[in-house]
Amino acid sequence: SKTRPMDLICAQNFSFFTFKTREELIDYFKNCLASLKPDGMLLLDMFGGTEAEDAISESRKITHPTIETFDYIWEMHDFNPIDRIANFSIHFRLKNRTFLRSAFQYHWRMWTIPEIRELLAIAGFGYSEVLWEEDDGSYTRTLKGENEPTWLAYIAAGKKKWKNA
Repeated sequence: SKTRPMDLICAQNFSFFTFKTREELIDYFKNCLASLKPDGMLLLDMFGGTEAEDAISESRKITHPTIETFDYIWEMHDFNPIDRIANFSIHFRLKNRTFLRSAFQYHWRMWTIPEIRELLAIAGFGYSEVLWEEDDGSYTRTLKGENEPTWLAYIAAGKKKWKNA
């Protein structure tokens, strides 16, 4: 069944990275486009950087007022530069020393910003722009980003250019 046209579709937490081929991603973008109002927007979050392809493990302590403190561990296992497939997992270490290995696993294609913008255009989006994360956590519309160890960005895409863009 067809849904009502949407003002906004958000693909958060790098969810579209699960599509590993151009064909799959173009089909996804076409479905998004068909689900948008004429002035609607698809918003995609992305990450990358010079260290985004390195095997790493980062841990941080999470404190919450109603649950016990625990360690959150983000691990990037490996990256294949030929097909750009990366394998990640999230582990948790609880206060009682219980270790939840690979509570979440991600097998993603590390898409690049130019690839995504090209695939959006192929899927029929008439306009896309990059919103780059600044040091203060805000996002700025830009055509150039700093080649940082890690970065976050959004790609906003629509059927046509927005009035204030």
